[in-house]
Amino acid sequence: MMKRTIVLLLLTFLCVCLPACGNRSEDVQAKFLELIGEPAAAEHLSEVVEYMDETVPSLDIKTASSIVAAYEDYLYEYTKNGTEQMEIENLKYYCDTGSGTVDRTKIKGTESELLYNNLLGACAAVSFSEGAVTVNVDYGELLAHYSEYLQDGLKAFYEFAEEINEEPLTEGAVLQVSWNQILDRAKTAEQLLAEYGKDPLIRKDVLPIYQTYLRVLLMGTTNTPVFDYTTKAFSQEAKAAEDVFVSQNRQLVITWVLAEYHEKLKELDYSLDLNDSEAGKAFFDDCEYLVKEAAKKVLEQNESDD
Repeated sequence: MMKRTIVLLLLTFLCVCLPACGNRSEDVQAKFLELIGEPAAAEHLSEVVEYMDETVPSLDIKTASSIVAAYEDYLYEYTKNGTEQMEIENLKYYCDTGSGTVDRTKIKGTESELLYNNLLGACAAVSFSEGAVTVNVDYGELLAHYSEYLQDGLKAFYEFAEEINEEPLTEGAVLQVSWNQILDRAKTAEQLLAEYGKDPLIRKDVLPIYQTYLRVLLMGTTNTPVFDYTTKAFSQEAKAAEDVFVSQNRQLVITWVLAEYHEKLKELDYSLDLNDSEAGKAFFDDCEYLVKEAAKKVLEQNESDD
């Protein structure tokens, strides 16, 4: 997920708006801001979750959503820039290469067990792939803890993010999902933006996801290109999926994108030599233009609904 200056917006909201909610909310606000003002470490993160478990159920839904979203940002920053990277990397010695998860039997009684348990308590997910340990926000756990206290938009986004994390888009620049799934996820992102895009808590995370899926849809990946490196032909699987999608989803911005995209493909006779750097750049520039225009159109729809 692409973050994260929104933390400042969230903290401003908490500081300005929460006092109107009464003394209980003011006390929760002050303590929560104090907690996430400290450097993040796994043990501290789990303590923040314990505090949230105690206090979030007593808050109004808007305040609770803002606090949970602020914690998600705090945890996300830890997963990307935390100070325990060496300790986290040591978890690889206790991972099962088949399942990509930590083996509880192997880690039991080791120095790494406390770190691992704290990460789980912090609503973080630990996985092992391509020889490396990765820590991500566990949206399923956030939902398990706080689902009933979240605004509809934030809850819907976390459900979507959980799906993405459980079945990632790529691994080693190879697509791990089908073209149909890419289209469906792009559609879900567009619908979230259409329904909840005025909310900065939603827009900040969903818009980059939407653009990522559009880019992959139009350009493929290095190891799953839309044009075959040898035959130069456009992917028949992608075309078949897109044709069905367009016929079933006439009103979406994605459908407009695909219409423009296939006009360009027709000009190319559905063939492109990706080894031709000049032709490839021209095609990818056209695709990037469509991605940016799609984002504008979706956000303009939000404004027109005012």
